[in-house]
Amino acid sequence: PRGFGDGGAGGHKGVLWFRNDLRLHDHRALDEAMKKCASILAVFCFDPREYNGQWTGPYKCRFAQEAVRALRKKLRRLNSDLVIRLGKPEDVLPQLCQQANATAVFCHSEAARRDREVEAAVRKRLPERCVLKAYGGAA
Repeated sequence: PRGFGDGGAGGHKGVLWFRNDLRLHDHRALDEAMKKCASILAVFCFDPREYNGQWTGPYKCRFAQEAVRALRKKLRRLNSDLVIRLGKPEDVLPQLCQQANATAVFCHSEAARRDREVEAAVRKRLPERCVLKAYGGAA
């Protein structure tokens, strides 16, 4: 895809929340963000509830770290970047939206109950002018 921030409508600013799908191709949330926003802040949250060893073992944690590093590297090659935070998405994303003056958070919806609960918590905590736009996950 073209570099972030060179498409989109008006001066809208968006946040692209990477969750389980860390690809740049065939990524509907990314495609929609690029259509609708003049600038996009890409974000990945290492949620301590998921990466505490209780739900996820050390191999998955290591794999996730490597995949996030690879995504950041790809984004940097496109003159963009990836904001990486340790924290609950419902705490991290509203703060970033406020700081970036974003009007929307784009993400893939996930099927797991825990993921849907996190998505609902994010939606509830976003600033009033900011909406969560969740799209069906990747094929």
